[in-house]
Amino acid sequence: MTKICRIDPDNDYKAIVLCDVSDWKKLNDLNKKRYHGNWEAIQFRFAEDKKSDSKFEPNAAIIVPCLAVRADIVEDFFPENTGEVELLPIKISGQDWLIFNCLASASGLNVDESVVFRDSTGIIFLIQKVVIHDQSVEDKLFFTIEGSNKSTIFALERFVTLANEKGVKGITFAPIGILK
Repeated sequence: MTKICRIDPDNDYKAIVLCDVSDWKKLNDLNKKRYHGNWEAIQFRFAEDKKSDSKFEPNAAIIVPCLAVRADIVEDFFPENTGEVELLPIKISGQDWLIFNCLASASGLNVDESVVFRDSTGIIFLIQKVVIHDQSVEDKLFFTIEGSNKSTIFALERFVTLANEKGVKGITFAPIGILK
């Protein structure tokens, strides 16, 4: 059995916000489809307010629904792209970053052992505990859950270890389940 973690923002680091709120709709299909070059870089900025004055700039972040990292450290995670993610450019306060459009999805959700909440159409929108029986994601660094709105990214222990070894700052990992 392998531990599954949810990737969360680390509140000790500056928040990231859209420069133009109308760009929010451009994020709707992330983790759901491949863009095949039909992507235009979106502009973000680090939040500047009294709460964030004492906070540090991250080198990784969760921009719901995606993981994002500074472009200069992306090769630490993906020396060669395996197809499980599509790396899409964004700008954060003038810096080059990449959003990980997560295309790997686990399909073996054990509904009896998991705690999930569904909307009126049956789509999972909240996951509190997850037990997955899908060995196809065992070699992935991270993935979403089939049948969900794909707004939550899950990481296996391998990714957590890699992120800690590489000094990633700006995200945390919350244990949320297991891969059997």
